[in-house]
Amino acid sequence: MANESKRIGKGYCGRVLHVDLSTSAISTQELDEAFYQKYLGGLGLGAKILWDRIKPGVDPVGPDNVLGFTAGGAVGPLVTGYIYDVTESYRIAFLVCAFVGVAGIILSTLLRPPRDISHKTTAI
Repeated sequence: MANESKRIGKGYCGRVLHVDLSTSAISTQELDEAFYQKYLGGLGLGAKILWDRIKPGVDPVGPDNVLGFTAGGAVGPLVTGYIYDVTESYRIAFLVCAFVGVAGIILSTLLRPPRDISHKTTAI
């Protein structure tokens, strides 16, 4: 019964894993039930954690930025459930989700910082 409060997000364990890739430091953050309930029952959890950790004005591809792999508690079941309903195959649902994940990783590695165009002027 004491462990039920850790399951408010339907799949969360009450902790968030933080990995600092520049120092190889790994830490966990304990979250309480009120935090889960405040942020859409866990659905807005990833957005809130990233919002708190990313500093304003940080370079999008710089070392001070945060790379977050988050998904709400309903994203996976809803998407895979819909795909299963349409195709009647969990295999296809898994492959679609794997493809989307791999495509996201590839696209995130190809991102470049925005170009500075402030020095360019146009003649009138």
